[in-house]
Amino acid sequence: MAAGPSNAEKPIDKRLASVLPGWGLHVVGIAVLFLFAAMFVPKCQRYFEEFELDLPAVTVWIIALSRVVSDYWFLVFPVVALLDGVLAILVALLPSGVSWVRGLWFWGIFLLIGLLLGAGVVSMLLAFVSLINSL
Repeated sequence: MAAGPSNAEKPIDKRLASVLPGWGLHVVGIAVLFLFAAMFVPKCQRYFEEFELDLPAVTVWIIALSRVVSDYWFLVFPVVALLDGVLAILVALLPSGVSWVRGLWFWGIFLLIGLLLGAGVVSMLLAFVSLINSL
């Protein structure tokens, strides 16, 4: 069975098109993270302020990060999406011998998004546990 053409032998437009779906999924994942930071965290923050809670450090960090995302989403979102797009182009131009980099690029962003969302949810839960204990 003959092997297919290596990445270097494929036309550049086909190599770029091969990373486009992954980049689109990344943009959707980044948007979900931004929506979490811009909508869910501020609602929780209002509850915490109302009850004057002493918040864990991770919760304070998530709230601060959420504030930056909420205030500057129109700058941060395009910059993050463009940086990921540049990485996608670089990954597409790599020779086929380092195809593991494509997997690292594709799955790495979802790991990062999952970790940030997980940290956000856990930090909000810690603060709510503190609220329940204070009642």
